[in-house]
Amino acid sequence: MYLDVLKTMDPKVLEHETSNVHPESLDPTTPKIIINSISFVSDYGWYIIGLVICLLLLWTKKIKPAYVAWKKRMDEREYDAKYHKDPECFRARQETMEIARLRMQLELEKKAQEYLEKQKQVEEAKRQERIADWERHEKGLGYRSKIRNRHEDDQDQTKKPQTKPALRPEYNPLMGSGSSSGYRPPRRNVCSGGGCG
Repeated sequence: MYLDVLKTMDPKVLEHETSNVHPESLDPTTPKIIINSISFVSDYGWYIIGLVICLLLLWTKKIKPAYVAWKKRMDEREYDAKYHKDPECFRARQETMEIARLRMQLELEKKAQEYLEKQKQVEEAKRQERIADWERHEKGLGYRSKIRNRHEDDQDQTKKPQTKPALRPEYNPLMGSGSSSGYRPPRRNVCSGGGCG
């Protein structure tokens, strides 16, 4: 039955139907747009790289600073418009800033006062030490004390960092290693070149 249908069909229609059944080649073909884009890049690649570099330089030197300045102006205008419409909000913001400034100023003054008090205490301690040294000198015990106070010794012991013990106490890096100790440099010949004697 199928053969009867095929015999009655027009040969052009039959040829068209059989040509669509099998492709001409079984290899996959690359789309034309990819081939064209690869061809374009291979022809104009260096120009593209140069254009990209120029655009980056233009962006960093001209466009970005202009954009930042424009953005800053726009933010200032928006800020001015907001506080121009609502002066109460502006006054509240100014009061908040003033309170913050006063708080920071008070903290700074407090720290300065503490520092001055510490300085006065140090100066008073030095003055008392000089007076004590002078009194010892007048008594004939010497101008400066050669014996340190126990309190100073305790402070010095706490300040000293604890060092790790050496892994090998007999090792000295200046002595050289054991394996290459047999090497001796060649003797320097004063008469190099045969010009002596």
